[in-house]
Amino acid sequence: AIQAASIDYKNGTFWSVQYHPEYDMTEIARLTDIRRQMLINQGFFEDDSAVDRYVEMLDQLHKEPFRKDLAWQLGVDHDTLDENFKCLEVKNWLSKQVLPYHKLRRKK
Repeated sequence: AIQAASIDYKNGTFWSVQYHPEYDMTEIARLTDIRRQMLINQGFFEDDSAVDRYVEMLDQLHKEPFRKDLAWQLGVDHDTLDENFKCLEVKNWLSKQVLPYHKLRRKK
């Protein structure tokens, strides 16, 4: 599940998300690929061919985000694949915090 928090303290508000909305399946595939040896050493993958299969599945899911079979095998939920939903907290932060503050500063 995607989670976000808004914390008001003194004269400020801190917004945070518990994920990286800017990462899509291709980015995750590239990050996995460049960290392959570390991930194998830590036991997340048995060998290079297991990493290759995982990376290929991520790339394919990026191309075909409605592939339930790939999403299920990768443990990826719809909220991670839907760009509008995935970035909702960031959009809310921009519209509720950044833009109003920017407009107030421009008036001064």
